[in-house]
Amino acid sequence: MASLLDTFEPFKLKNRSVMAPMTRYECSHSGIPSKELQDYYIRRSENNIGLIIIESAAINDTNSIGYCNGLQFHNKEHLKTWTKVIDQIHQNGSKVFIQLFHPGRLTVSKLTNGRVLAPSAIKTHDAQSFWRPQVNGEIVHFQTKTPYKTPSEITESEINTVIQDFKKASSLAIEAGFDGVEIHGAHGYLIHQFCHKSCNSRIDKYAAESFLFVREIIQSIRNNIPADAVLSFRLSQHMVDNSYIRFSEDKYDIRKLVTSIDKLGVDVFHCSEIKANSNLFGTNKSLISLVQSATNKSIIACGEICDIQTANNLLSMERVELIAFGRLLINNPKLMDLLQNNP
Repeated sequence: MASLLDTFEPFKLKNRSVMAPMTRYECSHSGIPSKELQDYYIRRSENNIGLIIIESAAINDTNSIGYCNGLQFHNKEHLKTWTKVIDQIHQNGSKVFIQLFHPGRLTVSKLTNGRVLAPSAIKTHDAQSFWRPQVNGEIVHFQTKTPYKTPSEITESEINTVIQDFKKASSLAIEAGFDGVEIHGAHGYLIHQFCHKSCNSRIDKYAAESFLFVREIIQSIRNNIPADAVLSFRLSQHMVDNSYIRFSEDKYDIRKLVTSIDKLGVDVFHCSEIKANSNLFGTNKSLISLVQSATNKSIIACGEICDIQTANNLLSMERVELIAFGRLLINNPKLMDLLQNNP
């Protein structure tokens, strides 16, 4: 049985720990990471993390901006900045991916300076959170304090542009030296929106049940990066605007989604759960179990994993090969030492 400290040869990792992508909002207006953010990632690589997944990076500087001072990755200036960071991470013995994302309707026009794009003109769910406080009776963006409005339905021309943006960003990522690319298909952002009928009411070829949008993104990227570059896909049931959304296979067929993109060249599925391997609301199945039933590819488990015993128990499950740690790594760059000394 594999343990957290074992190597993972398919990705050439020194152990099976993963730093989950977590947005830190520490970039310039143009999406360049601050020196503090660069050092933040380098410090984790100095402390025995096997794989670091850099936080969600916007694929353009217009409609995919989801946060003030959020990361962007879509031009040569971004590439040059990250190449130096990647080199140091590699020197410390860690591998590193970048997560690419588009927020879809989970942004506001004050950030995009124009239209907010979504599969359909359907407003966000109304759940409140730190990221979505209520002000004067309206749910607002936590940074801009402006309300979420009904988004514009994205046109086929705009869809093609977004797909090309993902393709370009992926190519730049490999050129910069990243070992892989993770596509953010989770948490209610644009790709997740396209896959879920509560967000996507289209009746054209991009209807939710077709999964065509995500398939075209995956195929475009896989055809454009080297065969040995890892392609990860992150998925979840929960959304930023609805953490407790009930599972419905009719509205979001996770197994069909996984099967359809598995054969297009996804190498690993990153399962983001509120608690790893817990049952989804409305079913007696976990996200991990649904993914297991649809693919033979490796799985990254993520969600409230706080000790080595829990990690190793998850690693005993079929196809669960890697363990992602999230918030624990924000304040504890030496998390691996803490886990080993306090099993």
